[in-house]
Amino acid sequence: MSGYVQFLGTDSKGQSKFIFVGTNENGSITTIHTKSGKDFWRTLNNNPKNKTIYPKAR
Repeated sequence: MSGYVQFLGTDSKGQSKFIFVGTNENGSITTIHTKSGKDFWRTLNNNPKNKTIYPKAR
């Protein structure tokens, strides 16, 4: 599974929002999620303060 991430903007409190689209091996969309910045970074890095996206080697 792979996916794509896009920054949507910020809410009225200035908190960031992201959208994640997951795809399968055929390139078909399998999931779409919107996440707060805090949840997004926690999901990727197990740390909401680590705002780094590490590319995964193929």
